[in-house]
Amino acid sequence: MAEVILKGVTKKYGRTVAVSGLDLEVKDKELLVLVGPSGCGKTTTLRMIAGLDDPDDGEIFIDGKPMKGVEPKDRDIAMVFQNYALYPHMDVYNNMAFGLKMQKMQSSEIEARVKEAAKILGIEDLLERKPKALSGGQKQRVALGRAIVRKPRVFLMDEPLSNLDAKLRVQMRAELSRIHKRIGATIVYVTHDQTEAMTMGERIVLMKDGLIQQQGEPMQLYDDPVNMFVAGFIGSPSMNFIEGKLTKTYDGARFEAGGLEIALHGRRLDGIEATEGLDVVLGIRPEHIEDAQFAPSGAHRAVLEATADVVEPMGSETLLYVTAKGGMQVTAKVNPSTRAVFGKLVTLSADLDKAHLFDRATGLAIK
Repeated sequence: MAEVILKGVTKKYGRTVAVSGLDLEVKDKELLVLVGPSGCGKTTTLRMIAGLDDPDDGEIFIDGKPMKGVEPKDRDIAMVFQNYALYPHMDVYNNMAFGLKMQKMQSSEIEARVKEAAKILGIEDLLERKPKALSGGQKQRVALGRAIVRKPRVFLMDEPLSNLDAKLRVQMRAELSRIHKRIGATIVYVTHDQTEAMTMGERIVLMKDGLIQQQGEPMQLYDDPVNMFVAGFIGSPSMNFIEGKLTKTYDGARFEAGGLEIALHGRRLDGIEATEGLDVVLGIRPEHIEDAQFAPSGAHRAVLEATADVVEPMGSETLLYVTAKGGMQVTAKVNPSTRAVFGKLVTLSADLDKAHLFDRATGLAIK
């Protein structure tokens, strides 16, 4: 396998800057996930690594070798697309073997590689079938097998699970992670789905408007977002954001918003120099807000009374969409035994140790 390095890579389409001064290093045998909303530049980055698009500025290296002027076929990479791109007139065996045949590889070696990949993917009994006789998950396994048999230095995957139903996506996420560990591949994986990114990536690179917003291990982005965009993108349902003001108190600070007052102190606020009247945004995730009757006791919790607008039982948990003082909309993920009822008051308890503060003007996290 190989490492992939991008230095100052920029790509423009007319006046639109798709990727701007991107610096990125993908380690040998790492599964790195590029994630972000549509148009953030993640697929453009993948296409430049593959050689399908040329950067307007900057350099790309694969295994230490500059890729400028190197054709896609000579980069020793394999791409897996969301639409499978299988040959409908060929059976599974020949779909997987096609690229090797084009390389004039010996038939015995081709057969050995195809059978090895089929065993890894659990599709040994499908080798004689045509694509029309396969399910979506089976087609995706064949597409992966076609890439695996080539034994490339780098795998590039462009939203390969987006055409699958929800249940199958969950299964295939686990399958891809297992395959990665088994073959020890260097993988750059592109998705817009933050759940895929969190569950699959050894490292996540979150992009917006052609720029990297934050990169790191999944829980690092979840626990310590650098700005409101990262905080809102990572996590489902999204983080609650409440605009207000921060004022000093003798033992810390106080957050005020629309008649709501919350005393802020504890580990997440150590060292914060609150300025009188500073405009801030308080962020807290739905999973850190509980129905008060089921909440653990603690000094760093805030009680919030609100009216239940929507109650969504999910089995293992219940989602509450409520309106608090001043018309604030809040989402909470609470104990499934909650007695919250539409249109009635419910008392919630928020874990302030898990709260985040952001500068309202810049969106940056206040540390």
